[in-house]
Amino acid sequence: MHNRRLGALLIGMWLMGSVLAWFVKSQTLINVDRFLANAPPQIEKSITALGRDSVVAVLRAQALQASRHLQETWDVVQVCLGGALFLTSLLTSNRSRVIIACSAAMLAMVAGIAFYLTPNIDALLRTMGIAPAGETFIQAEDLASLQVWRRVLEVLKMATGTVVVARLLFAKHELESAVVSSRSRRGRAESDISPLRAKARQ
Repeated sequence: MHNRRLGALLIGMWLMGSVLAWFVKSQTLINVDRFLANAPPQIEKSITALGRDSVVAVLRAQALQASRHLQETWDVVQVCLGGALFLTSLLTSNRSRVIIACSAAMLAMVAGIAFYLTPNIDALLRTMGIAPAGETFIQAEDLASLQVWRRVLEVLKMATGTVVVARLLFAKHELESAVVSSRSRRGRAESDISPLRAKARQ
């Protein structure tokens, strides 16, 4: 029972963390535009002196670097959460094959993202700025393909996590029903035995 509660806590943290990570990454470049649109007068003078295009390029590069760092950190956290969820599903009494299969699938997805997709995406982003024009076009296609795969795996991970949540809730109701029926059977058995005990005492 305690392992099941721990599993519910882990999957809740995982899904909520995924939503928060996606939201933060989606705001990195938007925040650059927000800052430049409402820059204080002192900073606006510096931006004009340095050249607006140069400042925008630097701020966007910094925002992308922060987004990559967040992705790499979150990938490691996801692998740890996935491993903990999988072990918890194995060690839980009344194991659910659905939860075990889903947690294993989620762990495989995030491992693929962390150890293959994210490193290759980062490597392409670092080399695209110094590659010749022809190679840059090919690398852009590879980058787009890898990013699509990462989004697909993220969506599949969230869908699989939803299945785990539903199965945990269903299992909880099953356990509560089993406890209630067990108590009712025990009560009926005691009521059947009590007349016999009374007769024996007489």
